[in-house]
Amino acid sequence: MLRKIILHVPHSGLDVLLPVTPNHYEIGHGQRIELVNIHQLGDVSLAGTPTLCTVTMDLLLPCGPRTYSIPDPKEPEWYLWHLRQWVDEKTLLRFIVSDTYINLPVWLEDFRTGERDGTNDVYCTVTLREYRDLSVRQTNPYTQNTTRAVESPPATAQQYVVQSGDCLSRICRQFYGDGTAAVYNKLAAYNGIKNPHLIYPGQVVQLPPLAQL
Repeated sequence: MLRKIILHVPHSGLDVLLPVTPNHYEIGHGQRIELVNIHQLGDVSLAGTPTLCTVTMDLLLPCGPRTYSIPDPKEPEWYLWHLRQWVDEKTLLRFIVSDTYINLPVWLEDFRTGERDGTNDVYCTVTLREYRDLSVRQTNPYTQNTTRAVESPPATAQQYVVQSGDCLSRICRQFYGDGTAAVYNKLAAYNGIKNPHLIYPGQVVQLPPLAQL
């Protein structure tokens, strides 16, 4: 089955399914390497902090249905309007690739558009940058420790592989202590699951802290 790529807007619940699955996308992932010079040993490399992922992909926004597009694609300007809005309003998105573990919180860093062949199809190059949540620890200025507030690592999402007989309600009850529709519907939206009552064994579900749903 052809993979689907979705740009999900968590707070509005909007899912933008790309009209044509890109023939390729790239996700960069790495860490900062620090070079240290040690006397009589020379340069030594030390593993550093993880870098943020970068996603780049080339999109085709067809002017009308194609044999290789979804059945009823929107007009190119509809997609471009959302891209411009996401940049201008600094909208946090989720980059989701169906049937994979990829479900990243991202910013739309930039995009470039143009036409090539006179068909009114629009070609677009998109760059997404992973978002990392920062929690600030407050310090009491009247205590002996008068250091400034520092960034503390955020709670990270867990992953759960769906087993036979599982449902989102049961998963939410197990991990959050609450299996009501209010919770499992939010979890479904977070993972880009259209029907919260339809999951299958082997599917990977991201489980963020409850406050992030």
